[in-house]
Amino acid sequence: TNELPILEDVAMATSSKYKRGKFMIINPKIAINKGGHICISKDTKVKVCDGLDKYWLKKKISGAYSDENSYEVCDTIEFISPIPECFVERASGLKNKDAYVIEIGKITKVYSNNVLGANYAVSYLCRNKNKLFEAEIYDYPYKDIRGYKMFIPSGKEFDEVTEHIMDMLIE
Repeated sequence: TNELPILEDVAMATSSKYKRGKFMIINPKIAINKGGHICISKDTKVKVCDGLDKYWLKKKISGAYSDENSYEVCDTIEFISPIPECFVERASGLKNKDAYVIEIGKITKVYSNNVLGANYAVSYLCRNKNKLFEAEIYDYPYKDIRGYKMFIPSGKEFDEVTEHIMDMLIE
């Protein structure tokens, strides 16, 4: 097969609130840049196929609305399930139930095998809301279960760290 090259899986970021540690940001496995900036706005239409949670995805995508008004606006985001075989042929990891593919453009298509994959895709769009380009994004976990392990301190620092974690999850 002609599998696409895989990017670094995890980037590390230092927290501005919590000075003693680093936080993981999950990067997509494959990103193919195809053009200029794209933004998602409150005028972007959202279409969700049967089998995915329409109400929840439409609400969650509002976190991806861009503050940038000089970019080309995405007209429509379509959520499609499952991921078509033509993508799986390019990256075998897309067979995983939590995988997703995003084709970002004037019409953006989000392919996933289940609602968790769609959630990870929306999280990517929200995290990168002012930095989206026309591109193809592929992501899938290496293992059957995605997970995150970290140390949470006790005592005085507990409230500060848990507050930061909640802020990070909300973003």
